[in-house]
Amino acid sequence: MTGPLLATVLVFLATGGLSFAALLWVRDRRLRRSLVRGLQSGQTVTWSGVVASGSRPQGVGEPLLVRFGRLAAKWMPQDDRLRLRLIRAGWDSRTAPLTFAAVRFWLTISCTALSMATAYAMNRPGQQLLLWAFAGVMAGWMLPEVAVQRRTRLRKKRIRKSLPDALDLLVVCVEAGVSLDAAILRVSDELGNTHPDIAHELKMVNHRVNAGMPRIEALRELIERTMVDDIRSIVSMLIQSEKLGVSIGRVLRVEAGALRTKRRQEAEQNARKAPIKMLVPLILFVLPALMTVILGPAGIHLIRVLRTTAQ
Repeated sequence: MTGPLLATVLVFLATGGLSFAALLWVRDRRLRRSLVRGLQSGQTVTWSGVVASGSRPQGVGEPLLVRFGRLAAKWMPQDDRLRLRLIRAGWDSRTAPLTFAAVRFWLTISCTALSMATAYAMNRPGQQLLLWAFAGVMAGWMLPEVAVQRRTRLRKKRIRKSLPDALDLLVVCVEAGVSLDAAILRVSDELGNTHPDIAHELKMVNHRVNAGMPRIEALRELIERTMVDDIRSIVSMLIQSEKLGVSIGRVLRVEAGALRTKRRQEAEQNARKAPIKMLVPLILFVLPALMTVILGPAGIHLIRVLRTTAQ
């Protein structure tokens, strides 16, 4: 096979692989809500996203991403830590690990083919071709992990910002005479549109408690699912107040005030850092353009005067 033809085939494989990986990733996001609702009651979810009652044998009517993910998982390590990382990133469906394996598998093949096609197009020698292929493999393998880490970091930030609002609503519900479990469910419903991340986690706590899990274990599982320090302190205070018989409403009110104070201090700290962060773009982009506009006409006039004097 000639070089241009091989490069064309590699580019075609890379484009198809990237498109298929993106399709799998998007389809899993569309199925996530249906899976959360359906799998709690033992139902199954089809590729079209329709929740069907009853149970079916494994492998019959499975989503395409699940079947391909099972094939890709044979060559890729799968463990409970991967599922936990995906849960912390917001992908808590049953098919998330298999989708992650499928996307990583296709991205590795696609990035390798794309890098080799680029090397062929640039007429690189054989040794450099191996380096380009290795770079493509590493890029395809690491990109999904980087995406998961970034999504996890952003999700933690959103949860920290939404905690004071959630605690205020919990205080109102608890002091109105509602039980803690019913208050958690009510707050998750109220915050579903404004703060979907914390609402989803609170709803999962309520599902665990309704399924028979002790409340303490459900709250500890909430810590593992989010890994937010503020939630860890809140859960610890709730557990201690329940053991010692202290008013839960008072504990939540104190913690909500502390979180609001902490959030205000972080905002003030970021405001103080803003002038320092603005120095770099100011020096690199704004100042050169400003000096060009101010000194440009004078420089042109000076060049003309010197040229006339020299003649």
